[in-house]
Amino acid sequence: MGSAVNESCDNYVEIFKKINYYFRDDQVINGTEYSQKEFGYFITFAYMLIILFGAMGNFLTIIVVILNPSMRTTRNFFILNLALSDFFVCIVTAPTTLYTVLYMFWPFSRTLCKIAGSLQGFNIFLSTFSIASIAVDRYVLIIFPTKRERQQNLSFCFFIMIWVISLILAVPLLQASDLTPVFVEPSCDIALYICHEQNEIWEKMIISKATYTLAVLVTQYAFPLFSLVFAYSRIAYRMKLRFANRNQNLTTASNTNQRRRSVVERQRRTHLLLVCVVAVFAVAWLPLNVFHIVSS
Repeated sequence: MGSAVNESCDNYVEIFKKINYYFRDDQVINGTEYSQKEFGYFITFAYMLIILFGAMGNFLTIIVVILNPSMRTTRNFFILNLALSDFFVCIVTAPTTLYTVLYMFWPFSRTLCKIAGSLQGFNIFLSTFSIASIAVDRYVLIIFPTKRERQQNLSFCFFIMIWVISLILAVPLLQASDLTPVFVEPSCDIALYICHEQNEIWEKMIISKATYTLAVLVTQYAFPLFSLVFAYSRIAYRMKLRFANRNQNLTTASNTNQRRRSVVERQRRTHLLLVCVVAVFAVAWLPLNVFHIVSS
């Protein structure tokens, strides 16, 4: 009897190993082994590149800002915020996401499941809010260049706000993320779980999943995008006036035309850069928000 139980348990373990691993055996899923392997290798390679170069680049940014006294300005702390967020994405969120892509079952604790689910959202919020804060801070610096003390106070308020708001928005994800048992066999000491957001938990919470998704769309995408458009459009307009005044003040010397062309070219590059920043933000974050709306 005991040998039969042990054999049954061994069979369970062997089957679930084949199902759990992304490069699945074709005896479990017929005809898909080759495509599974090719796609799995591609995803692993892409994630490793992102993790390696992203972690190195953001770590160097953090070190430069912290160790260089001249870089320890209020405004550079927004850059530090962004680098910290992206660094944690590379060393924590990305490896966890890669594991959940390659493997079906969650081998870690319930606490780590909740942390992984909420930390991903927190990093996203912190990153987008930092980008918006940089734009608003640049707007205040250029439009109100003489009010430096007020600028520093405003920058410090932005710095505190983006951390507090990011933490608040990540709390529902911490609550909703949990383990779902897929197969439990006490006699074999086998317990297989999946880590994901549970609709049953969302239904018991004060805020519904649909409402939360809409709130995230507004706070994480629409509001930062509006801030970027407003701040950079005002900056572009102010820079246009400055370039126009500079052109008018040029003398009739022999190099006047060349200097004017230089001013026009600088204005064009400035406008193009600002437009690219807004466009990249809008395009990069749109698919994620559309996916969340559809899935909710």
